[in-house]
Amino acid sequence: MPPAPALPSLRSAPDAGAPNGVPLRSLQLRAALALPAGLLSVPYHVVAYYACGRPARSLLAYLLARVVYTISCWTPVFRDPESWDEAASLSPPSIDPAAGRAYAGLEVAVVTVPEGTRPQEAYTLGPSGVEKAERPAFIITPPGARGRADSRAAPGEKLILYIHGGAYVMGHPLWTPFPATLARATALRVLGAQYRKAVSEATAFPAPLLDAAAAWEYATETLGFAARDIVLAGDSAGGHLALALLSHLGATGQAVPGGLALLSPWSDFTASFDSYAANEGSDFLVAAGLARAVRSATRHYTPESVAAQLFAPALAPEGAWRHLAGTRAFVWAGTREIFFGEVQALVKGLRRDGVSVEFVEDEDGVHNGAMLPPAFVGHEGAARFNAGVRDIVRDLYVANGEDVYLPYAVA
Repeated sequence: MPPAPALPSLRSAPDAGAPNGVPLRSLQLRAALALPAGLLSVPYHVVAYYACGRPARSLLAYLLARVVYTISCWTPVFRDPESWDEAASLSPPSIDPAAGRAYAGLEVAVVTVPEGTRPQEAYTLGPSGVEKAERPAFIITPPGARGRADSRAAPGEKLILYIHGGAYVMGHPLWTPFPATLARATALRVLGAQYRKAVSEATAFPAPLLDAAAAWEYATETLGFAARDIVLAGDSAGGHLALALLSHLGATGQAVPGGLALLSPWSDFTASFDSYAANEGSDFLVAAGLARAVRSATRHYTPESVAAQLFAPALAPEGAWRHLAGTRAFVWAGTREIFFGEVQALVKGLRRDGVSVEFVEDEDGVHNGAMLPPAFVGHEGAARFNAGVRDIVRDLYVANGEDVYLPYAVA
């Protein structure tokens, strides 16, 4: 077991200044008004790209980052909590035009994850207004998988538990092609967890962690996967939530996954690393927007608590990840993203505590570069990331003394 974690402290009352979500139509109107600002900024950014030598893999990648950054600056709000139907939709609004096509030929089933049965303790303890809740989730079954949909785990079958990003204020497990490509690359079922967005008093932390813990319980108890046969994957805020889940599993003495795959994981709510200032000029993430998301997510906790392991895994003390020794990890971060410094610190901390980590430093890459279209980033990022996950899966079979079951290779 890791040393007893420094638990975040609850406020006597929620932070009255924490931002709340706005109605969807209001957000759509703001975004529509901001779009011209983003497009009008293109000539300036083209000149800056060539005249100033701004860092970027390509002009398209640079323009994508700067236009998204500009629009985000003009829309410093997020929407109110999504409805159940929106959370369970098989056709969510996508941030990638290729998302819909990516799921063709895959079976995607919507399931209901019951609220967790374990008592709330350690990291999942929160104010009385934040309760456990059942949530929708998505099971993606690719050709060649040993099981399908919500069937019980077949002997030796592996599973990917995927947690999506979105700064804790937006997102959906199916809004990008990422989980689809993971499923195809590994021939494994992917369980896409749908957690509550931290945009109100009832859905702020620990609500997302309660939902992640319930998804873990669903995977291990309802579906019957052994913890060692699960690869826990997440991008951005989903990577942060995956790390929070790992901290919770360690603090409560539960078994941990056999593999961990993180893409640009948000690793420090204190924003204390130099890459914030150094890379905001090349990344599409907006530091001020992230600060608002942090204040919304942590509204039930004292300001000092953002430095606790739950919220700042990059700052976790020695021994914090000791319970993950033996877990194979694959971590990816772009050298031009604002999270780069904190991801470096996270990897250092994992390795310090005995975790075997393969770390890809994507040269001149921006946030979540492995899931961006190749036309913008100039490489097959998804294929490279998926190959790293395949290596983890292969090692899980070998470690368990099983025949390696990877029916076909990554293109």
